[in-house]
Amino acid sequence: MDAFWQIIETANSEAAAARIEPAESLCQSLMKLTSKEVVAFDRVFAKFVDDACRWDLWAAGYIIAKGFDRDGFLDFRAGLVALGRAVYHAALGDPRTLAHVAGIDIDTFDGRVLLAVPTAYKNVTGKPMPPDRASQPKKLTGKGLRVTDLSVKFPELATKFGFRLRGSQPDRRPPPGWACEKFNEHGEQTVCDDCLKKFRAQGSKTQHWDMPPRTKFGQGWFSVGAVHWFDATDDAVFPARDGSRVLARAVCGGICDVTLNWAPRAGRECEKCLRALKKAGRLASRETKKALSAGGLTASEPLTNAIQNRLPGGPRKHLDS
Repeated sequence: MDAFWQIIETANSEAAAARIEPAESLCQSLMKLTSKEVVAFDRVFAKFVDDACRWDLWAAGYIIAKGFDRDGFLDFRAGLVALGRAVYHAALGDPRTLAHVAGIDIDTFDGRVLLAVPTAYKNVTGKPMPPDRASQPKKLTGKGLRVTDLSVKFPELATKFGFRLRGSQPDRRPPPGWACEKFNEHGEQTVCDDCLKKFRAQGSKTQHWDMPPRTKFGQGWFSVGAVHWFDATDDAVFPARDGSRVLARAVCGGICDVTLNWAPRAGRECEKCLRALKKAGRLASRETKKALSAGGLTASEPLTNAIQNRLPGGPRKHLDS
């Protein structure tokens, strides 16, 4: 085993010095061996890959890669072995240690290392690799895990590699331009003052995501599909008949679901709302200017409570969440 790990460590060192891919460096190292030594290396490599076929390591790889299939998990395990003895055995002891390994990302586990052995063997012998390579286990060992539980069980990995979910699937989109440093921890559905400050500071610049950040329930311009203006008053805001949503009558006359609100984007305001505000002489008012620049005015606590209390079943905490 020491000879195996020595080949891995040497290949990684030479790759760093020559600034080439570790898989390429490993292939060059194996080409210095005899055909029997290459086959022996391959069998040991396959054994370590098999030993890593566990649910907890699947979870770690799934987080780092932001989702993968069966072949992707094989690529991850092969890449894990190629990182060397210390990293491999530490990960087997506790997959969370991968959060503290410098320089790894999704490209570290792209599967190219799996081509190193057959490529080296063909260069040494002029023949393809024998087909009797060790087979991969069909089932993962250990306690099964659900995708929706991964961020809770491995928070350090989820934070470092930006793992988020959209429904039950990994979110592969890059963080938005307005994301604060803790965005990966709180996600896109949380009202975050730091995210809102960055969003407003960027003005009308193009964002990575189509959706702006969440903002608190209140009056002013809000993105509810289009960007409308509504007043947080007893006359304009009311519960839906099903009791699960809060509706508001925008100044354009349209009825909007304002249970969930997003910060508005300058230049995307409803034209009918603009005309209605201008006709009412409110576009020049201090209140309207403040709402336009700040992205909405927070409703007063008594009014917000009154609206919530009018919902069947009592207050809904998610109005301000």
